[in-house]
Amino acid sequence: MATPGQFELGKCIGQGAHGEVYELIGHEPPAVIKYMFCGNEAQLKIFKNECQVLEKIYHVNIVRFYRHIAEGIKVGIVMEYCEKGPLKGVLLDPTITYSMNTVLTWGIQLFDAIDHMYQKHKLVHRDIKPDNIFVTNEYQLKIGDFGMEADVSNSHRNDVYSLGVVMWEIIERRTIFTNYETSGGNSKNHLEMY
Repeated sequence: MATPGQFELGKCIGQGAHGEVYELIGHEPPAVIKYMFCGNEAQLKIFKNECQVLEKIYHVNIVRFYRHIAEGIKVGIVMEYCEKGPLKGVLLDPTITYSMNTVLTWGIQLFDAIDHMYQKHKLVHRDIKPDNIFVTNEYQLKIGDFGMEADVSNSHRNDVYSLGVVMWEIIERRTIFTNYETSGGNSKNHLEMY
C-alpha cells in the first residue's frame, strides 16, 4: 500500500491509544507515519494539536515533523524515524549498556529540548515518559508524541518534574512505580515504589 506521498508502508512498529506507527520504505531521510482515526472531534483535536506543535518546532532532540496527510477519517503524521524505538525499550534491554557519561549526555539533550519548547515556543508537553522519548541508531534521544501538548498557562514545571523521573528511570533502569495493588485486608490502595 502506498501513502499519498507515494512511499510504501513497511511494517507496523508501534501501537498506542490513538493510532499505529508504520515504517515508510523509500523515504529519505528515513521516516515513519503515525496513523490515527479521527472519528470524533476529540480525536481530531489531538491530531491537529500534534501537527501544529511539530510544524513550529525544530530542535535536534525533538522528533522532526515532515508533513501530514488526511484520508477521510484516517489521518497521518510523517515524521523522523528513530530506529531504536522508545527509550523504555532501551532501558529494559539488559543487552544494551551505557555509562554515567551517557546518562549525563541524555539529560542535557532532554532538558535542552523541553527548555527550547518552553522558552522559544511557549509550549509544554505534559506527557514526558520513556514511551514518548525516542532513540536513534546513534543513541541520541528525541522527545515525541505531542498529542497532549498544551500552552504555557499549564506551566512547564510538570515537564521538568516528569523529566526528573525519567532521569531516575534511566539511571536505575526500571520504572519508578512498579506495582499498584490493594494492601492487606483493608481497601486502601498501596503503591510500591522501588
